[in-house]
Amino acid sequence: SFVKNQQGFAPGSYLSLFGTGLSEVTRLFYTPYLPLSLANVSVSFDVPSDNVSVPASVVYVSPGQLNIQIPWELAGYTSAQMKVSIGLTSSAVMTVPINTYSPGFFEYLTGGQSYLAAQDASYRMIGPSNPAQGGSIILLYSNGLGPVTTPIPSGQPTPNQQITTTVTPQVTIGGKPAQVVFSGLSPQSIGLYQVNVKVPTGLSPGNQTVKMSINGVDAKDAVIPVK
Repeated sequence: SFVKNQQGFAPGSYLSLFGTGLSEVTRLFYTPYLPLSLANVSVSFDVPSDNVSVPASVVYVSPGQLNIQIPWELAGYTSAQMKVSIGLTSSAVMTVPINTYSPGFFEYLTGGQSYLAAQDASYRMIGPSNPAQGGSIILLYSNGLGPVTTPIPSGQPTPNQQITTTVTPQVTIGGKPAQVVFSGLSPQSIGLYQVNVKVPTGLSPGNQTVKMSINGVDAKDAVIPVK
């Protein structure tokens, strides 16, 4: 819920909205790009002082939850007015904070434990049955890492080339620095950031805490199993 995020939301990143009556149906996008409306549901962001009005790209709609991509066009602003529309009916307008950086790891749940969404160099999911190996390169998937060297239009997939963040995040695993070898947009995805790091050696086997910060803004800690 955006009201719980005090550090603001980063343009180009994903945002989940929770409420009631947000959609009459449940739908997920199935196109190569993100649509501006899904099942007649749309979300807009406005900055009235600059006569700016831009639509969000819609990922998922349901009666209780909407997943959207915040427009890249909001870069440089500190807040925007947001509203949800179903056809000609609109929600109340709410002011949301915007920040250049708002890092966060994507996670998944298995066996009652949340793990950081990560892959090894062979693109196999890292988890209890495939823990990270010390000294290896792993891919961490995240949100909100800010501007990139080559701008990508909102809702469009990242081309199959190296597009890096303008600032490199700092990552630790188990309290030890993890060397960042790449930080940028994940190729062929939409608005998904990928941080490739070298797993520190000498960690104790088992679950380890992963920390990340960028430009002084911290992500919520995540957990990854190592061996």
